[in-house]
Amino acid sequence: MSELMRKADRREDTNFDKIWRWYYEPAEIELNGEQEKLRLRWDHIWKLMGNFISPTQIIKKQVKEYPDITERTAWMDLRNAKALFGDPTNQNRMAERLRLNEWIIKGLETAFLGGDLKSYARLIDQYRRNNLLDKDDSDSLADLLKYFQPHTFVLSDKDPEELKKEADELMNDVPAVDADFTLVSDDESEAG
Repeated sequence: MSELMRKADRREDTNFDKIWRWYYEPAEIELNGEQEKLRLRWDHIWKLMGNFISPTQIIKKQVKEYPDITERTAWMDLRNAKALFGDPTNQNRMAERLRLNEWIIKGLETAFLGGDLKSYARLIDQYRRNNLLDKDDSDSLADLLKYFQPHTFVLSDKDPEELKKEADELMNDVPAVDADFTLVSDDESEAG
């Protein structure tokens, strides 16, 4: 067990903490029976959230799937699943694309097994458009540089005061040139 995990393996950890750490590093954390049951319940309710049904319906389905829990416990499961995995109803565009891909793939399987080639072709086309496979990817350097934002890091073992002194000396070597300018009043700028 790593040193970090040993330090984190405290007896006062909540079940949520243990389960979260289990997802982070499953080889380092061993869940007891109760924690494994919680993890499976949270995983199940989170998957229910992805089906675009209301929270009340999710709770009813959770209680039906796990008859030994109360509605209150199911609501706590819902809250903990959102805290652990995030709320799938508020995911970004990429998550929506992945969710749609799953539905398309299920539809492809159904169409293929049913011999419905027209639906199969339509779903392949939808999958292609959904994943932007119909777009020509341009790998030109200009396209890559459009999104490239370099960062500058200065690594030094010198004292910060010494670095500031060197920077000031360098700035003294830079010739300073005043720009010519003309003051224009508001009246002149409106007239001109």
